[in-house]
Amino acid sequence: MKATQFAHYVIKNQPEKPIAKPLTIATPFYYSFHFLDQYLTTLLQLDYPKKLITLVFAVQGEDDTYLALKDFQSLNKHRYREIKVEKRPELMEAPYFQRLGALNVCDQRNWLKQQTHDDVLFLGHDNFAPPNTIWRLLEAQSLGGDISGGVYPFIQSLALGLTSFFLLRKHGEVKAFHCTAVLKEGGRLWFPQCLYGQRVWTWTTGMDATLIKREVLDAVDYTVTLAEDVTDDVEFCYNAHKKGFKVVTDYGLWIKHWGIDLTFLLDKPWNGWIQLLCKVQPWLIDLRNALEKLRESQRVLGSSTIPQPVIPITHR
Repeated sequence: MKATQFAHYVIKNQPEKPIAKPLTIATPFYYSFHFLDQYLTTLLQLDYPKKLITLVFAVQGEDDTYLALKDFQSLNKHRYREIKVEKRPELMEAPYFQRLGALNVCDQRNWLKQQTHDDVLFLGHDNFAPPNTIWRLLEAQSLGGDISGGVYPFIQSLALGLTSFFLLRKHGEVKAFHCTAVLKEGGRLWFPQCLYGQRVWTWTTGMDATLIKREVLDAVDYTVTLAEDVTDDVEFCYNAHKKGFKVVTDYGLWIKHWGIDLTFLLDKPWNGWIQLLCKVQPWLIDLRNALEKLRESQRVLGSSTIPQPVIPITHR
């Protein structure tokens, strides 16, 4: 894989200066109490007129997330256009137990997008966006992004991934493959220098720091039907492409994901690549699994449904 093969995806045009408009920020919460302080602090620090923002929160789970968000609503309703907090039931059945999380996320997102007529900025409960996030994503939208996303890392099976994918084909081959543009070479991680800081056409983007136009939300629902290993965000982008919509990823908008820190060594390029350092907090996987056990015990106490077995998680 060569770094230069990504250069033609970079958008050369300069964005228009965006005009502030009404937007909705939507977040599906799931046993989120441990993330709330940082999430809400980040939310209040967004550099965008709060009177133009509607907040819609969908809450699943039996911890104190709902009560904390109701307190936030009471204290901050005068700042925003509207704040809506809804306690929603959790789906408890799926063809595969491993798909329950994805099905619940889809159910939450579909409900959230129905609560507004605005474009929607989806923010994850454990993703912490920098203050300029909305303005950056509006600039990406002005360049043609029907789905415009920032970038954040995730850890799955102890491997690093980035939440935007390219759909590439090897020379002479018909079958395409996904690529997050991260190269592992010589025991190090590398990222294309040509992408860093740029807005880029991509095939998919994650849904936890993503601004989506109203016409996309009206035309595409969140589903998980393509394959067992295809996530809701990938499938959403696939279905959007089928309807002619486009995805822009802003590699100048890096979103902090709970427990993971990224550093780019810009001064030591190698064959068009820059080194990417990923620091995963040593407690991350153990704490995530501990949280899942806590969620499971609270879920059983709050439901008459027969409990399912606990499966260790790395990402939801």
